[in-house]
Amino acid sequence: MPTGRFQISNFRFENALQALVLLAVLVAPGCATMKLNMQASGLMVAYDDIKEGKFDDAMAEVAKLEQRPDVPPEVRSEAAYVKARVLEGQKKLPEAIAQYKEVVVTYPHTPDGYLSRKRLKELDPGAIAP
Repeated sequence: MPTGRFQISNFRFENALQALVLLAVLVAPGCATMKLNMQASGLMVAYDDIKEGKFDDAMAEVAKLEQRPDVPPEVRSEAAYVKARVLEGQKKLPEAIAQYKEVVVTYPHTPDGYLSRKRLKELDPGAIAP
């Protein structure tokens, strides 16, 4: 029996609209988190590539992140550190050391700054002040 409302079996259009509005309200704050996770997944791929010795592929993942203007600082710092790891894996030690130094200078109070400082002490003990 038609009631004048849009209805498919027992499903009402108003209920669907309310559900969509509720979903939009709940998801909106999570959009930034989802975006961050998507960017970080590129880093995970790069780490996997490093483990497999696919340094060119890892560098390509880092390059993708470097080109994006919306990448947050915590992802940028890790991408910079991963770039140094890739350069080291490619046996380009002068470039790797320069990249580690860049991470220490640009992101000094981050985990990546700490890891870069530690790696510099191992590669070139006189390269960096404590």
